[in-house]
Amino acid sequence: MVTAFGACSSDDGTEHWGEEAQRFFDSWSADWDRGDPFATVRYYSPNVSVSLAQPDLELTFAAATFDSTTRGDGRTWLAEWLAETTRSTDRSLAGVFLDQRSAGVMMVLDDLDTAALFEMEMADGLIGSQRMLRWRYAYKPGGVPDPRLAWIDNVIEEYTARADLSVADVTAGAKRHPAVFVAPSPDTDVVAFVVDGGDECGARTLIRLDLNGDTVTEERRSLETGAPGTCGRAEGGWWNGLEIPVHLENQISGSVELGNGREVTVFNGTPGVHGLLEWGLERFRAAGLAPPNLGSVTFGPVPACARYSGIVTENVDGPADLVHCVDAYDVCDPTPASCSSLRAGARFSFLHELAHAWMLDNVDFETQDRFLESRSLARWEGADVPWHERGSEQAAETVAWGVMDSTIALARIGNPSCEELRIAYRTLTGLDPLRVCAAD
Repeated sequence: MVTAFGACSSDDGTEHWGEEAQRFFDSWSADWDRGDPFATVRYYSPNVSVSLAQPDLELTFAAATFDSTTRGDGRTWLAEWLAETTRSTDRSLAGVFLDQRSAGVMMVLDDLDTAALFEMEMADGLIGSQRMLRWRYAYKPGGVPDPRLAWIDNVIEEYTARADLSVADVTAGAKRHPAVFVAPSPDTDVVAFVVDGGDECGARTLIRLDLNGDTVTEERRSLETGAPGTCGRAEGGWWNGLEIPVHLENQISGSVELGNGREVTVFNGTPGVHGLLEWGLERFRAAGLAPPNLGSVTFGPVPACARYSGIVTENVDGPADLVHCVDAYDVCDPTPASCSSLRAGARFSFLHELAHAWMLDNVDFETQDRFLESRSLARWEGADVPWHERGSEQAAETVAWGVMDSTIALARIGNPSCEELRIAYRTLTGLDPLRVCAAD
């Protein structure tokens, strides 16, 4: 199947199509240059699916090598992958190519003497899925292009000769070779390459071929941005009005009722994590406790998640702010799209953070001292105190245990008995927990 584009139709030659997409991917590339995973993931859908992800180092390997290529779903997974496998380095866009449902982005890493092609399906103005193809001419210094892919050269040669096209070059550091990219698998089934011209507009074109052996089963063409006038522009194209998204920690996704006319603002939320917040607040109400006094709840991945899995910030002049470093992929069973239940681990960890917020207004110094004595602990908090020996953390675990809707072992604080927890919970809240301890 071939994606066709319209003819050039510029009046004065000063307008260029695809400028919105070019700005979007220029900004995306700049954030990746800086090695900032939390800024980079804002360009992706919360439900992003990455089918081929490759560490920087692997991009210098022979193109047919599989190595440790990984896949994953969701922005939290992607932020963690970026932080672990990529580095701050100069990445420049060598071309942005668009068709009616996708973008092909050719990126050059000069200091690694290599390049890569990102195939991106778009969804609601964000990257919905991503697949990274390796440069056919990636090879170690002193080596040669991988001979196992010589048959790919034959396919491209036959195709371009028949269509009277020539493959464009790409320069990456000290190397200049044809812009040919392949999926890194033993049985390569995708090849993409850039040709000079390819249509009446004269712009470069990205051609993507699906292969069964050396037989082409599907063809897609994408025109490079920057062509004059409305070359390639189709009415209602996804790129029309495409905007650079704000950082996730600044994206308001809604609000949730706290009670008494109060609301908590939610940042970077989705239906699944909004449901987690609503569930957690209801558990406090069911236990006879006032909901935590919160001004905002922010879900990950955001910069605070570089050091913590969750954090509560006390504000002198207002309600506290809570950051919880999960997304719907951590929370929902079976999937974010069909979130029929909330995972037990996600429920408990969120109650733990809510407990920290609740204690700010409901646990005074005297209560802290009585809790420390009951648990034989020396300090309420302190960075120099191991996590499991901090009174504040044991107290948050205890409150979360008491309002949880299922039994859960508190291995992180030494698995105290149910009766020990009941006494500790009553010390903190003045109430009995939402469970009955079995008689010995």
